[in-house]
Amino acid sequence: MRQAQRRTWDAAIDTVQWNIFSMVVGRDDVSNEEDRILTAIFRRCEELKAKNCLPIVPTNAEIAVKYGISPRTVRNWQREGCPFAEGQSHVLNWLSRRRYAPAETLEKFDKQLRKRKRKASWVGFNALLNDVRQLKGRYLEAGLTPPDWLKSLRFRPGKVQCIQ
Repeated sequence: MRQAQRRTWDAAIDTVQWNIFSMVVGRDDVSNEEDRILTAIFRRCEELKAKNCLPIVPTNAEIAVKYGISPRTVRNWQREGCPFAEGQSHVLNWLSRRRYAPAETLEKFDKQLRKRKRKASWVGFNALLNDVRQLKGRYLEAGLTPPDWLKSLRFRPGKVQCIQ
């Protein structure tokens, strides 16, 4: 979805306001009811200005400065699915799953990226542990004894032990 430009949006609202104002200027026969209605329309137009109702969407150049990359990289990452619109935490999560990141980005967000990469590596390991638990449970449900290698794994929160 294409975002409306703030200046264009405000120019359109200003045109509506100017047209409303020009209908009244020079007329002496404006009733109180017409004046009240035109004032309400004018105020509603003020409420609809971009600063009040349009989301602020940063440009590619602003995003590039924020993350220490070039505008071309911003366009390439957008094409690859980088969630710039969702905020910095989502972008850093996305970036931590990539094989590498630009040097300036690493310099700016080194601590956060290392933490996210470490966390992401444990996600895969925890998925493997869940698979092992399910396999052990299926053996027991079927009334079979699990193999020795499966029996030797003991799970405690935060620790995995292999008993020899």
